[in-house]
Amino acid sequence: MKRVFFLAMMIVIVVSLATAKTPAKPITQDDLKDLKGEWTGERERVGIFNRTDLKIYNDSLPLRGEVTLHFEQRAAPKTWFFKNGRIENGRLIVVWSKDRSMDLRLRKGDGKMKLEGDITTMGLRCLVFFKKVQK
Repeated sequence: MKRVFFLAMMIVIVVSLATAKTPAKPITQDDLKDLKGEWTGERERVGIFNRTDLKIYNDSLPLRGEVTLHFEQRAAPKTWFFKNGRIENGRLIVVWSKDRSMDLRLRKGDGKMKLEGDITTMGLRCLVFFKKVQK
């Protein structure tokens, strides 16, 4: 019985280590150079995933760039430009129109970077996940 319990505990530990995420860290001025560039990902709402792209043009505040939303039923994606990206409470806040915005946190580690958080479009909030495009 002890062996079965021990084996079960080892399996739980191995699985938890394999699925562990890099912890989110507060975004600071030092991260601005890492944020600059192209990011691609998906937004998810009720099990529906749609591609979403983010480009950040500069590495100083306020951040400028563009957000491109791809739609499942539309052939053409829609791009919005922003020029007011800011850091607030350790998170990246981007607003590109009165009812469209993103609130993102940064995950860094193992040579990879991810942005994740919420995107709000026309009153609908979705989860959004980005990976940095490596060139």
